[in-house]
Amino acid sequence: MLMGLTAKINLEKSQSHAYLLIGADDLEIEPAIERIIEKSGAISLDVIRIREEEDSASRGKEIKVEFVKEFIHQILLSPYGPTRIGILENCERLNSSSANILLKVLEEPPKNVILILRAKSENVLATIRSRCRVYKSTDSQAELGDSSDLDQLLTGNLATSFKSIEKLVKEGGTETFLNNYLLVAEKEMVATTDTGSEQLVQAIVKAQKRIKRNVNPRLVLENLIILGQSLRVKKT
Repeated sequence: MLMGLTAKINLEKSQSHAYLLIGADDLEIEPAIERIIEKSGAISLDVIRIREEEDSASRGKEIKVEFVKEFIHQILLSPYGPTRIGILENCERLNSSSANILLKVLEEPPKNVILILRAKSENVLATIRSRCRVYKSTDSQAELGDSSDLDQLLTGNLATSFKSIEKLVKEGGTETFLNNYLLVAEKEMVATTDTGSEQLVQAIVKAQKRIKRNVNPRLVLENLIILGQSLRVKKT
């Protein structure tokens, strides 16, 4: 079971000069990108995101050297703020020539520049992967585990939910439940503008940290379910 990307980035002790985010699910990848940018302190003027145009003729073809050179030129310009962010899409389409151009920047990272590389598949050259902090998305609702059990916990009465939590904790399912819940909450946060979803994501990440500090897992989950149900009531 994979923890949500945003949660992993939240737990980082230090920021990398280069990230490789693998996965096709924008609902999971985009919040992770936004979190990296937020943690870097970069302002919007310093976020460079260049997409190679994809039409029916060019889709799926290799990324050209000229395109990568233009991307590097943009990210090496002096930042307006503390950090400049360069986001490069479809890195699985880099050929050896275009990858070598990018590799020079990865091997000698410029000061105050963070690269975020996106790939829809794991077919990224090893030389690129080895110089990045790699995160993979789940890209599948199947990875969410037993979603029906999760829905029952979040919508049932508290007495029933607490009994389910007691059983879940005894069976050692606390970590899996929190991972599942976080993935669902992150997707809801992207899909809506409701501040409650963001509040819930923060609460789940905090719960994960409390579990690692050996706080009573049953108490942590019960408080989280109470919060989750109250936020759902506010939405309706």
